Amino acid sequence: MSTPIILRDFKFTRDFRQIQWGPTLQYNLLRSACAGLVLGILMFIFPQSQGDRLTALAAPFVWPFGYLFMFLPMGLVFSLLRGVPFVGLLAAFFAIVAVSIGDPIVCILHKFVPKLVPVDSPPLFSVYLIFWVLNAPEISVAD
Repeated sequence: MSTPIILRDFKFTRDFRQIQWGPTLQYNLLRSACAGLVLGILMFIFPQSQGDRLTALAAPFVWPFGYLFMFLPMGLVFSLLRGVPFVGLLAAFFAIVAVSIGDPIVCILHKFVPKLVPVDSPPLFSVYLIFWVLNAPEISVAD
């Protein structure tokens, strides 16, 4: 079995058969959990009311479910509508809010606990809403 990679120029119709669904879901949920951690810390430091501190403690656990049921389906639709104008801009906005703020933590986790992150070289920051983990040794990763 080859090493899973993240393909930067992913095309759903071309690369569908090479998707590793388990690592793809694991990596994207890890990104969203790390984003929930960042949001939780920010909410804890800057609360609007006393109840926000309890919400901040729950954010790292709740945010992956929000990603799974809200942002992931949106990302699938955005992937299919890739050629439509302004869809990429809208997807980038949701990605920054949903998962991109957790990317640096995923990189740090990869440095210290590489078995926790299912890819070899996670990006430090990216505005992609979904990363597709592929089992494709013949395809090079283009930055």
